[in-house]
Amino acid sequence: MNKLYPIKFIADPRERVWGGDYLMKRLKKEFDEEYACKPVGESWELWSLYGGSSVVQNGFLAGNTLDELIEIYLGDLVGENVFSHYKGEFPLLVKILDIKDKISVQVHPNNEIALEREESYGKAEMWYIMDAKPGAKLYVGFNKDVTPVELYNKCKDGTVTELLNCFIPKKGDCVYIEPGCIHAAEGEVVIAEIQQSSDISYRLYDWGRENNPQTARRMDIEDAIDVINYSKLDPEKYYFPQVKGSKTIVDTSNFIVKTIELVEATRIIPSLAGSFIVYMCLEGSATLKLNDGTTFGITKGETLLIPSSMEDFTLIPDKEGTILLETSMPQLTDGPDLYLNYDEPEDEAHGSYKDTSDDEWEDEDDHECDDDCHCGDHHCDDHHCGNHPGESFFRK
Repeated sequence: MNKLYPIKFIADPRERVWGGDYLMKRLKKEFDEEYACKPVGESWELWSLYGGSSVVQNGFLAGNTLDELIEIYLGDLVGENVFSHYKGEFPLLVKILDIKDKISVQVHPNNEIALEREESYGKAEMWYIMDAKPGAKLYVGFNKDVTPVELYNKCKDGTVTELLNCFIPKKGDCVYIEPGCIHAAEGEVVIAEIQQSSDISYRLYDWGRENNPQTARRMDIEDAIDVINYSKLDPEKYYFPQVKGSKTIVDTSNFIVKTIELVEATRIIPSLAGSFIVYMCLEGSATLKLNDGTTFGITKGETLLIPSSMEDFTLIPDKEGTILLETSMPQLTDGPDLYLNYDEPEDEAHGSYKDTSDDEWEDEDDHECDDDCHCGDHHCDDHHCGNHPGESFFRK
C-alpha cells in the first residue's frame, strides 16, 4: 500500500445570506461558477457530515472522499485511539467564514442535548480572526447574569445585544465558544473556525430578517431556552486578543488548537500527536518537506491533513510572518463514550500564556517540576517521555 502523505481537500462553498466574496477574491478559492455572484459565507475545508465528506484534491488519493480514506486506512489516518473513540467518524469540521453582513444571534447544544434531540455531537468551536474591517463586531456571552424571561423578551423586541459582551475584532484575536454560549457577529470579518463535527445552531434573533417573509429563516428560541448558559461570561477565559507567537489556545476534550509562528525550519513528529494533525495557513506560506525530498506547499487560506502514521517531516516558512493554525485531538482514553460521559464538566479554553489555576499571569519558562513529574504541563524537554498529554509535538 502506498504511503500516506499531507492531504489537501477541495474547498466546499456554502451560500449564506450574510456572506461575501472574500473567499474567492482574496483567498482565491476555486468554487464552481454558480457561486461567482452568490454570497458565500463558508468554505468547508475539512468535513464529514450527513453522509458526505471532503474530496481529496492532491496525490494518488485524488477524487476519494475523507470517509473513504477513513474506511481504508482506519487508525493510520486519524490515530488508533481517535478511530476507536469516534467509531470511525471524523471528529472535526474545519471552516473559513466570510461574514459581510450579520450572522444570527445563536447558540449551540452540548453533546448530551445534541444526541438526545439531533442524534449528533454537540458543537464547541474556536475562532481565529484572519481579517477584520472597521465596524466589525463580535458578540460573545452575557455581560451579566440573565434570566430566560429577560432573554426571551430582548430577542422579541430586538434589543438582545444589550445583554451581550461586544468585542471589536482585530487580526489575530482568538475566541473559544463552548456549547451554551450565545454569540453573533456583524460587519466584515473573516474567521478560521475549528469545531466539533456538527452543524447544529439554534437561532434566537436574526436582526429583523425573521420579520420579513422574503428573508425569514427558521427561528429556534424555544428550543434554545434550555441550552443556554445564562451566567455572566468571563472574557479573559474565552477571548484572547491578538495572540502572538506559538501558543496553545484551546486544550479541551474535543480538540487542541495552537498557533504556530513559523520563523525557521521546524521538524514535525506526527507520531507524538497520537492523532491526525490539521494545518491551516493563516498568514504567509510554508513548505512541508518529506525525508525523501518531496514537498507540499500551503499558503494563506489553505488546509492540509497530516495522517497520524505519516513519517517525520520539516515545516519551512516561505515568507516572513508565516502563521499556521495547528489542530489535533487530545490523547483519548478507553473511558466512557463521548456521548455518554455527561458527568464531566464542560471544558473551558485556555491560552498557554495564562495559568488557568488562578487569576495571575505566569511565564511558562518559570515553571519548574521534578524529574518524575506527571502534571501534564507542556514543559518537558524529553518529547518521548509520554508523561505530558497534549504536549507540543514539534521541534525546532
